[in-house]
Amino acid sequence: MASLSSDSLVSDLSPSREERSAHPYLPFARPTLDEDTIAGVVEVLRSGWITTGPQVKKFEAALSDYLGGRPARMLNSATAALEVALQLCGIGPGDEVITPSQTFFAAPNMIAKIGATPVFADVELISRNLDFDAVERAITSRTKAIMPTHFAGLPVDMDRLYAMAERYRLRVIEDAALAIGSSWRGRRIGGFGDLTVFSFHPNKNMTAIEGGALVLNDEAEAREVETLRFHGITRLPDGTRDVAFPGGKFNLPDVNARIGLGQLARLEEFNARRRERVADYFQMLRTDPPACYRIPVMRATKPGTVGICSRRCCRWTGCASTASSSARLWRRAASAPACPTKRRISPRCSVVAAIARESCRTPSGLPAKR
Repeated sequence: MASLSSDSLVSDLSPSREERSAHPYLPFARPTLDEDTIAGVVEVLRSGWITTGPQVKKFEAALSDYLGGRPARMLNSATAALEVALQLCGIGPGDEVITPSQTFFAAPNMIAKIGATPVFADVELISRNLDFDAVERAITSRTKAIMPTHFAGLPVDMDRLYAMAERYRLRVIEDAALAIGSSWRGRRIGGFGDLTVFSFHPNKNMTAIEGGALVLNDEAEAREVETLRFHGITRLPDGTRDVAFPGGKFNLPDVNARIGLGQLARLEEFNARRRERVADYFQMLRTDPPACYRIPVMRATKPGTVGICSRRCCRWTGCASTASSSARLWRRAASAPACPTKRRISPRCSVVAAIARESCRTPSGLPAKR
């Protein structure tokens, strides 16, 4: 897999092919796939049932068990899960959904796709999570839900989140793409609350190659998700099919589910390994203010030059989490607030992988080979 370098960054700072060959670099994502998982995928391929089937059901049951019994349904991406969650909540044109200004583009994009309006609230400087004072100021009579992001896997203040949701009678759709295995006061994210979305992209805590999950409140919601993720099709008592809602096609194949099963079994091991490595990253990439736990950040030299600082001192880095509210689609939107903390953060680059020209170390703490 390629590194996080992107043509969207300053081209004259991109490493040449010769430089890439001469120096080591850390890939954007390098998931651990063990031989048992690979053998399991081969078994699925040989079974003849490779699309949604028994492996998906096993994956859903295993994730439900991991989260204490709440029903979970698999989809082919976390983005799809966000869209289906919004549809499940009955959100549409004329409604507003509050989401953080510092998050991945999928959250506001899906809010807009189903016809609602994303309302950006500012974030806290250190955690990058929602500032709930800003959230409360953003609530109007049209607000139907809050879509918080557990930024880089760090949970938002769940007590304040659900107290506010209850006070204003709002649904909550947690964007927990990076937070599987995270916990709040001893309770796993996804194991309580309203709706929770996980991602299984290769750069997440566990992977299914691609995929996502939507954790629900009860089996009635789970059945509705089953309909929404597959064209909105329902089966009638006479065996025929009908469509009452224009659903998408978001089902996860069994091949991906088999990988997810192998990964979920090792999730605690993977997360423990991350905790061992994070001290090394903090040592290498000191920042002011401090970095968030999962993704160290580096400050750019001036506003509007996202990634320039890191790419001048390190090789093959990029931006993993720019401010979505700064995207061209939303810059002129009436719902785009000032968000002063986001403006202070936005010139900072979230560095997932970096090899410095001179002195940067590998995550193991050893000098990079020359």
